[in-house]
Amino acid sequence: MLPVGRANDARRMDSAAIKRGTPSLLLMENAAFSLYFSVCETTSRFDPDRIVVFAGKGGNGGDGMALLRILADRGCPLPLILVPFFDPKDLSGDPLTNYRLLPKKVSLLKRYSSLSGRILFIDALLGTGISSPLSSDYRKAVDFINNYKDKKVIAVDVPTGLSSDTGMLLPVAIRADVTVSLGILKAGLFLDQGPAYAGELVLGPISAKPVNPPLSLLENEDFLPCPPPIDAHKGKNGRLLVIGGDPSKIGASFIAAEAFLAAGGGLATVAVPEKQLLKLAGRHPAIMLTTTEEALTRLDHWDVVLCGQGLSNMPQKLEKFLYQTPARLILDAGIFDHADDAFFKRFRQKEIVFTPHPGELARVATRINLSGRWDEQVALFPLGPRQVLLAKNASSWIRDKKQTVIVPYGARALSFGGTGDALAGMLASFAARISDLRQAAINAALLHREAGILLETEISPSFHSISTLIEQIGAALCYHEDTERW
Repeated sequence: MLPVGRANDARRMDSAAIKRGTPSLLLMENAAFSLYFSVCETTSRFDPDRIVVFAGKGGNGGDGMALLRILADRGCPLPLILVPFFDPKDLSGDPLTNYRLLPKKVSLLKRYSSLSGRILFIDALLGTGISSPLSSDYRKAVDFINNYKDKKVIAVDVPTGLSSDTGMLLPVAIRADVTVSLGILKAGLFLDQGPAYAGELVLGPISAKPVNPPLSLLENEDFLPCPPPIDAHKGKNGRLLVIGGDPSKIGASFIAAEAFLAAGGGLATVAVPEKQLLKLAGRHPAIMLTTTEEALTRLDHWDVVLCGQGLSNMPQKLEKFLYQTPARLILDAGIFDHADDAFFKRFRQKEIVFTPHPGELARVATRINLSGRWDEQVALFPLGPRQVLLAKNASSWIRDKKQTVIVPYGARALSFGGTGDALAGMLASFAARISDLRQAAINAALLHREAGILLETEISPSFHSISTLIEQIGAALCYHEDTERW
């Protein structure tokens, strides 16, 4: 896992490093070297005509100027240009030192509108300290870079105009291809507009260690392989019951059941209204069917119960079943239109993973009086001692009573209906086989992401087929569980 925090966490990290004896100028030099490596990688792919650094007067600007010196010192053959958004008389401290150390090879350009050619822009204008709307000069610079055609953009720490804490725009921001977040990944890169503006994320080391970071970003290594034992059979690999609601949305139940099997689950049963039973018989040969009435009488038969998809009302007998069954619960979709304070209090001791998307979280937040932004609602969502929240988003957040972890964004092919149902089925599969519910949620989210990336790379990010996504689960499992064979 990689450390994630907010602006205050970054400042505490820098202060702690300086107190331990690391000069602030060395921190800036290390930041510039982290940028240097990303510049080298980007130039090898993009082949720009020149490198242009837009620099402010603060720490980000100092990082950008140190980068220009390092590039010049190492014989970069490209023209190196600094666009200063400061009067040199206003500089102080480490940014001033790096300004004075700029080599003659670096050209200063104040009228950036004259720029042309194939440019690698370095956005070193503003960093984590900005929280108010951008001035007109900065907005013009943002618009110029965003509208420039033949370019790549590397942002220092966070794209200028993006709040490092909330991911909100102030009110415009530079769209980066790569963001090198220094020392600690910034929470705003995973919130609101962060994923849309940050591009590829790189954690840039600066010889400073995070001080108790409140959040962590998952890596592929955080997936816990759980292949079946040699004597496994369908009964040992988990038994799932899916309880849907509205018959017009019954397809969601079958998507979840198929994903459960694809992720390694053993037996999947979908409960349907009795009048639908004969109509659906034989359409999904690998999935067992039962009536909803029959399913609710079999309290002890299931390892995991998934409920909520298409649920337009909450019958008392269904809530009673969910409370009484010893099975682990995955509560999704329609549940969040009915859950209130009394529900969360009653179910507090149950083993549950809640899986709301932003709209569902907003609706239940209104019902239980949770105010604030999405991430604040995630932090305050009522969880019992054995419960987990998997808050689905472009970058999903997973929280239990002890820790919050973030799922990396990047699976663009998951932006269509049914993908959340597939995630619920994968989650049920791991919940049936892994004792740690948080780890089960981590496995499911990482597998879901990898399947989406495979769908994008094998076919297209715009190809919307839930059956094809489910087919990719096996390949994604191969990647996570058997890297050599992959």
